[in-house]
Amino acid sequence: MKIKSLPLCLLLLSTIVLTSCTNKPDSSKEVNEKNVVTVSGNKDTKSTEEELKYSAKDFMPKKVNMKISYLGGFENGGEQTYVEYSKDNRVQLKTSNGGTTVVNVLEERKEGVFTVYRSPEFYAKKNVLSMNSPKEEVYLKNPIKVGTNWKTNDGVTKTITAVDMDLDTKAGKFKVVEVTSQTKEYTFKEYFAKDLGLIKTLFTTNGAEFLTEIKSIEENSPFIESYRFFYYNAVEDKILYVDKTMAQQEAAQLKIILDENFRKTPRKELIPIKSNIKINKIELLEEKGILHIDFSNNFVKEMGLGGGVEINFLQAIVNTLGYNYKADKVLITLDGKPYNSGHITTKKDEAFSVNYDRCFKMN
Repeated sequence: MKIKSLPLCLLLLSTIVLTSCTNKPDSSKEVNEKNVVTVSGNKDTKSTEEELKYSAKDFMPKKVNMKISYLGGFENGGEQTYVEYSKDNRVQLKTSNGGTTVVNVLEERKEGVFTVYRSPEFYAKKNVLSMNSPKEEVYLKNPIKVGTNWKTNDGVTKTITAVDMDLDTKAGKFKVVEVTSQTKEYTFKEYFAKDLGLIKTLFTTNGAEFLTEIKSIEENSPFIESYRFFYYNAVEDKILYVDKTMAQQEAAQLKIILDENFRKTPRKELIPIKSNIKINKIELLEEKGILHIDFSNNFVKEMGLGGGVEINFLQAIVNTLGYNYKADKVLITLDGKPYNSGHITTKKDEAFSVNYDRCFKMN
């Protein structure tokens, strides 16, 4: 038997239990008042009252800045889930691995917990708790007892097959709810822990197993981002850059950090933006895939740059913005008008291209 691993966000959070929220539990699979709970292949009889001590909302991670790390993931490189925002009955999770970053919003209701919004390739930090996807997905359905089941959008039945199951992991021992789905091609098991959500999955097909499992839990551990700042060194005629690692910032705070780093260079020979030049706004034009920065119209006069220096100085600004906002093009305007210095003139909506050639890491 081969043991492999698949990324949690591609295998799970990309389908976080891809289901329709309108399906009701199959009454033919309801258990009696004295239910049988299967734990690791053993049978144990517990009262209905004890089994219903949980609700689906108990299995939502809500502690903001909690980080859950997993073994497995993309190319067995591991992955991490972060609780970014939580308000009322919704929570926003970000899952990152070596391949992609995915954001999911969970919502608790009487019927259970549902994934109401999902966005792949979501790299910025942005509160999207109010967003909704066209189709909702069941994350975990009430009542939390053996036999509760629902169908995925693909018509596969998921069933709660164990409650209060003992599960040993590298992060410790947990009491979990086991959810199983099975077809002719595969068996898929998911394990949910109180206050943590999905902590383990096991996908079995054709004699191979793909495992993703919790490795550690850290509180007060926000998503960490590496930001890069480029500067032009006119003495050496080089564009240099420095990396700074910090908690990922929302757009408003990132603008403040960029503004500070544009004006306070790490070396005296690097050219800063003059203090009396205002950055009116920095915005990502998502529909165009362009990052837009608007300076006050005194930019050209206050900087007083020559042609060769000016183009490299602007390139450093463009690279800084492009790198940190993950954009390929940057539009520079002066009080809303196209950039025009006499040496460099742009047309309306004409953007500069990000270019990392001849850029060197600062020693």
